[in-house]
Amino acid sequence: MNKLNLIDGLNQELKRAKELLEQYNDIPTGAFGATVINNAIEFAEICMQENDPIELIMAYEALKNLE
Repeated sequence: MNKLNLIDGLNQELKRAKELLEQYNDIPTGAFGATVINNAIEFAEICMQENDPIELIMAYEALKNLE
């Protein structure tokens, strides 16, 4: 089984969230969803710069829960 560390998992979820954001941007009524996704992406990027383990976990969970 391939285990990821937190940063690898966060990078994977960031990639997925950015792809999801593109899909929401293509939906005429997707502005709210796109805003939520964009906020999660921005939060994750800030957390990665600050390198706070607790916030990194929070950012990972926020990205992982996006649909």
